[in-house]
Amino acid sequence: MTIIAAIAINDGVLMACDTRADYNGTAIYKAEGKIGTLTTPRGEKVLIAASGNSAILPTLLRHLKIGDTPNPESVVGADEWANAVAEAATGVLADANPPLLNTADSDNAAAFDGTALLAWRQHLWILHTHGVIRPADDVAVIGCGSEIGLGSLHTSRQLGLDPRAGLELAVRLAATYNSGCGVDGRGPLVHTTL
Repeated sequence: MTIIAAIAINDGVLMACDTRADYNGTAIYKAEGKIGTLTTPRGEKVLIAASGNSAILPTLLRHLKIGDTPNPESVVGADEWANAVAEAATGVLADANPPLLNTADSDNAAAFDGTALLAWRQHLWILHTHGVIRPADDVAVIGCGSEIGLGSLHTSRQLGLDPRAGLELAVRLAATYNSGCGVDGRGPLVHTTL
């Protein structure tokens, strides 16, 4: 299981994850974590992370191609760019063998077999099938224990805690109170768009 928390700050996004993975009932701690980096044609860093099916992130990192980024000060332009990334990600996950989309039923269309986050510069989105959503208050938490992490992040922000410290606390608390997550001696792994 996975816990990933992110917070957008003035000039970037901080994203942190736990490091525990379970394979056939055995817990191991991963060296690389659960957040990946893509690079734009101009060499800018884009963070992508996923919870749910463990094949989502490596498949996106291997096959997702992202285009040039817009003016970072344009929220509309950034959202259009992020929606194009979501559309491309949907195609990559649909084309995977086997597909990494939950099959459509009579009430719902096919959807990611998990949840993903996307971050570029100071912009943060929840990535879903064919589109993105900007999270309220520029904080997002996905995976197991997300309610604990989200509550912690909002509380840390209200109390004026340093964003990185608040992010690490959110991941630690979610990992502590949810048996599917965990951190080792390294603590939560933190990445930034900066």
